[in-house]
Amino acid sequence: MRVTRGLALSVWCGLMTLSVVPTSSNAQVYESARRSLDFSQDPVERTPRLLGMGRLTLTSDVHNGLNLWDFAGNPIGIMDADTGSTVEIRPGTSSAAAVQTPTGGTTERQSLAGREVRLGYEAWRRADTTSAYGVYGDLAGLRSDVPYNQTTVLRGRYQQPSAAGAVTAPLPFMHQRMRYALRLFYLNEGQTDEYRTFFTNANGQYLGKRSDIVPPPNLFDATDYNVSTLGGQAVLSYRLGSWMTAALGATGSTSQIDGDDSSVIHSSGTGEGRPYYTGELGLFGRLTKDLHYIVDGSTWTSGSEERFVSTLKAGQNQDPFTGRGKVADRDEKGSLAKGQLRWSSKSFEINVAGSGWWRTVHITPPPTGNTESYNYFIDTAANRDGADSLALPDSVLRTRTKEELWEFAYGAAWKFPSGRGLIGVESHIGRATNDLLIFDSVTPTQPDPGTSYLGPDRKVWDVRGGLEYACTRALKGRLGYLYRWDDHDERTNRSEYVSNSLTAGVGLRPVGTTWAVDLGYEVDWISPDFSDPTDPRQSRQQLAAQFRWVF
Repeated sequence: MRVTRGLALSVWCGLMTLSVVPTSSNAQVYESARRSLDFSQDPVERTPRLLGMGRLTLTSDVHNGLNLWDFAGNPIGIMDADTGSTVEIRPGTSSAAAVQTPTGGTTERQSLAGREVRLGYEAWRRADTTSAYGVYGDLAGLRSDVPYNQTTVLRGRYQQPSAAGAVTAPLPFMHQRMRYALRLFYLNEGQTDEYRTFFTNANGQYLGKRSDIVPPPNLFDATDYNVSTLGGQAVLSYRLGSWMTAALGATGSTSQIDGDDSSVIHSSGTGEGRPYYTGELGLFGRLTKDLHYIVDGSTWTSGSEERFVSTLKAGQNQDPFTGRGKVADRDEKGSLAKGQLRWSSKSFEINVAGSGWWRTVHITPPPTGNTESYNYFIDTAANRDGADSLALPDSVLRTRTKEELWEFAYGAAWKFPSGRGLIGVESHIGRATNDLLIFDSVTPTQPDPGTSYLGPDRKVWDVRGGLEYACTRALKGRLGYLYRWDDHDERTNRSEYVSNSLTAGVGLRPVGTTWAVDLGYEVDWISPDFSDPTDPRQSRQQLAAQFRWVF
């Protein structure tokens, strides 16, 4: 069977990540690639301080407050996140690698290689306590190498520049109780797939090295993708009192997804315009003097049509074989809910948080026999008289995918006397489930029970702790540790893995200055939690920095 590229990315994204529930409903090629490598998606991306402290995610931080900007990326909370004008630059890099010795072999074989470099930026002008405006975004590049089969490597190259601008201010006739926020964002994502041979030497077979390029498995799947997304958001909030502020927003965006695969004998392309419409509700405030809360929920919908065009050189003295038409219709619905409670006193803090994410995606190809459909094109290509022999993909099937992700976390932190430091500990548990239903007919009919494929069902839990200590008035040192147990599929045996992570970091802010620097570093060692003669070895590293100026 052949399932469309968009569905494949959606399934892969849902199954490979439990570090945090996804928060965006846009078409995301780049973020799907990040999640497939398990690169961090949690709040430490904006705060290297917490990365160096065992990757804590609940503890208070300048970028981890209980406001809608830090918690949910909602621009209505920009004024609540800070009091001064700020400029921040955040360079960072991540890497992943895995090797093992095949059964009966004497040399090693690499099964994963990935590296990312990114530069984030954020600048806000806050005018007293009334209004704020600014820009943020990032520049990022990623390369991923994984085995495609026993002899071929799939190398993916990804890049993503993004930029957004936002403004928030009170409505003058509401006496500071009602605010509005507007946001405009744009991102351009690129993906290039290459198929290569393994790099082989006396020690083994390796990915990510110079090797020979081989043709793709078939002519009609795109190997180059470009996704351009443009969107806007409008939010209104009303302050009922210290106990609650409510914010209601709407976001609309459209992504143009173009795919291409060309050679000297053929040219194939796909195109899809995928709009998203999202509604969001956020509530935050305090229940008592020391107990604060925040909840945020959103729901979205999307409907789109993917089309194709292809030209293929036929046999000698034959006209080119051409086709164009519809690949499939795609319909998506999803919801997100998340919340956090924080009780704090002068030196002690307790946090409890939870989140859930649900999505359903329907793929519906044109009816059987439609002469302008992709299925008809590939079914007739190999039967054309005089045509060269072809390796063709299977048909596009009618499918329904259901994905669910949830996470729960709790933790506590204690500040040392005289502000000399902080110690924190947290525990997280999460689960991702997937249900793929393949219908018996491409035409929506009732009844049509189809065939259901359950799983993988992934379950993850961890415990993490971190320490921060002021070595001098200007310099702070940080250390942390994270233990993680990860069952990639509860429905199968021998899929459990254990990871141990060490983190470290420093923070520098000279007395009397308006600038500060934070550095955070993490290294993970991952091994199977079962007996495996191949002795697989896997590791990941992450380095992040933040340069911050306050005006």
